[in-house]
Amino acid sequence: MSTKMTRLVLALGAMAAGLFSNQAIAASANASASAQVVTAISISNTAGLNFGRFAKGTASDIIVVSTGGIRTNAGTAVLQTGIAATAAAFTVGGDSGLTYSATVTQNATAALTTAGLILSALTIKCGSVEEASASATKTCTFAGVTDALKIGGSLTVPTTAVAGGLISDSAAISVSVDYN
Repeated sequence: MSTKMTRLVLALGAMAAGLFSNQAIAASANASASAQVVTAISISNTAGLNFGRFAKGTASDIIVVSTGGIRTNAGTAVLQTGIAATAAAFTVGGDSGLTYSATVTQNATAALTTAGLILSALTIKCGSVEEASASATKTCTFAGVTDALKIGGSLTVPTTAVAGGLISDSAAISVSVDYN
């Protein structure tokens, strides 16, 4: 057989093998579908931010309550006993190990403003994570199915502040939480 004929037979054999082989031109595969439903995030207020009882000083003062509930005074106001200072406290519920964002907003506080008091410099603490300025959103992580969120702040007491009974505003601080 000649070389040309051998090449022709080999070429035809290769084409026939390709035409009659079991190799498919199309292919398919399957993929699974899954989802994980997490517990809806929740928040409840368990204590308000309380600056306690004090007598205004001879100059404007700033009374601070830390997220740990420690009250300090940077002026001449006299801190009194009888009403304990407390940080605002919230319980946040969700799934363990997930992170969430907590945003604190200081609302216009008519009751405090009417008395001449100015709420400012809010601070936030979640779980065991130390304080950060509440002017920005803070990222927190659930250690369990609940997390403790604490809010501290400063209260400016000018000499023109009006003395009187207990001054309270239930909407002075808003906290919103959402999963990251």
